[in-house]
Amino acid sequence: MPSTTAWNALERSGVARGTRLVIVGMGAVGSAAVALARARGARVLAAVREQAQATALRASGLEVILLGEPGALGAAVKSVL
Repeated sequence: MPSTTAWNALERSGVARGTRLVIVGMGAVGSAAVALARARGARVLAAVREQAQATALRASGLEVILLGEPGALGAAVKSVL
């Protein structure tokens, strides 16, 4: 089910090669969305709260930002993308 949910979201959003995409949270749907978006050629930025998650995601080749204050997401994304 998570893959179907992620696929539907990517389809509706028109994610394709060259799309820049931020995925917040790496639960089942977020993880599926990362894999599917990368397969489509999108540039994916993962936003997570825990350093251990960030380290593991970076090791898999993802660009990652750590979420701090709730209002800081926009500035963090702009600094990377």
